[in-house]
Amino acid sequence: MDAAAVRDALGLDGTFADWLDGLDTGAPDPPRAPLPDAATAARLLERVAVPAEDIPIVLAARPSTDAEQWIVDREHHLLVTTLGETGYLWWPPLHDAPARSTQLMHVWAFLAALPGVREWHAARGIPDGVSWATLADLGQNLYENQLINHDTGLDVPWWMTLHFRGGIYQLGRLQFERRTSRGDSALGVHIPETGPMTPDACDASIAWAHEFFPAHFPEETPVLATCASWLLDPQLADYLPTDSNIVRFQQRFTLRPDKTVADNSSICRFVFHDPDPDLDALPQDTTLQRAIVSHIKAGGTWQMGNGWFEW
Repeated sequence: MDAAAVRDALGLDGTFADWLDGLDTGAPDPPRAPLPDAATAARLLERVAVPAEDIPIVLAARPSTDAEQWIVDREHHLLVTTLGETGYLWWPPLHDAPARSTQLMHVWAFLAALPGVREWHAARGIPDGVSWATLADLGQNLYENQLINHDTGLDVPWWMTLHFRGGIYQLGRLQFERRTSRGDSALGVHIPETGPMTPDACDASIAWAHEFFPAHFPEETPVLATCASWLLDPQLADYLPTDSNIVRFQQRFTLRPDKTVADNSSICRFVFHDPDPDLDALPQDTTLQRAIVSHIKAGGTWQMGNGWFEW
């Protein structure tokens, strides 16, 4: 099969052409992805924190056609042959695919790659707890997809390719992404949606990262930590107390106004789990919730902020 035949067989439209063409390298077919059996898959899904209600849905959606296997084989091959490389692979969300098994192909590719990335972590001396905590972001993303789309799937499957290639690590409250593609290396700071980001918790994560990366990636010498997030919108400081977790997090960074992008959808997505909500229907229980709504209603636009601090 080739990319065009796979697209037709799965009922995918032309928006998926670039992704499928990227998988169709013209090289000999890669080895068949080693999909775990049902019992092993269930155990692994539980181990990476996939919500209990999603597990039977994923298991029932095991790739079942030649076209689906074509994709999973190639995605698995990409993950395991580029372990250690930085940056993500562009894998699109598949919510609109006609078949449930097609919608969940990425999850099965990650399951097939899981033993390989675990072995790579071990070879780097990465502690078992860090390895599993990092890979458990797969379950967190399935959980967040339920909140946003009310369905089982991955809203941002490309994001998980960082985890399954050894490019990002969960160290306490924060995640740190290796970035080596632009000359001097840097660390990207990410804030998963897992609870309050207190200053003490962030301090502990940063201190851990200062020990972790020299120990496990001594060939990389980050000079900066960078972050792009709605949390770095300086307008938030106009609404929130100076001692709030968000404002204190912002104060760690030198903000870059030249990298700021207008973006109401991100702040609404992460706070209300709806990128395009009915403002009048949103909860107004917290200072942050009230600030988001009142700012937009007043004609304001929230920003995707960008900042850095010296590592």
